[in-house]
Amino acid sequence: MDMDKVLATPFFKGVDESYLRDLLEEKIIDVKAGEYVFHQGDIGEGMFIVLNGKLDVILEGDVDNVIATIEVGSFFGEVCLLISGRRTAAIRATEDSQLFYLSAKTYNERVQKNEENALRICHNMTAVLVERLQKAGELIHTLYAKGGSEAKIHEIADYKKKLLSDVLL
Repeated sequence: MDMDKVLATPFFKGVDESYLRDLLEEKIIDVKAGEYVFHQGDIGEGMFIVLNGKLDVILEGDVDNVIATIEVGSFFGEVCLLISGRRTAAIRATEDSQLFYLSAKTYNERVQKNEENALRICHNMTAVLVERLQKAGELIHTLYAKGGSEAKIHEIADYKKKLLSDVLL
């Protein structure tokens, strides 16, 4: 496993390396281009860190909408470490990708061993979630300014509300 890529993610900023090594399961997942990591609505059981490759974040519906692209060093699925629930979007590889997987079970078992590092991880996670919500808000404002379709604007606004409810529950 490329521990440097894992350590470089904003999620683990300031976390002691020996604690992190204990926290992480050495589970690497290979995803081929075009394959899904998970679908919108699937039950979340862990988070992923992108070690190699590129993936799209997709709102599934009558017409699938790519709302973001995830690259090396980014992570996704982290909300399920805090709360159980369903995935709010799908993730599909746009090129062959390699992901590190951290299960919610492992996170919850080991996070109690060191409160200082656990607080750093929670702080980092909160910062990233707030940044993502701000970007969603900016997207809504941009769509209004550009005269985006009413239905599309409401779809994105509903997605933002869903994200907020997932984060704040």
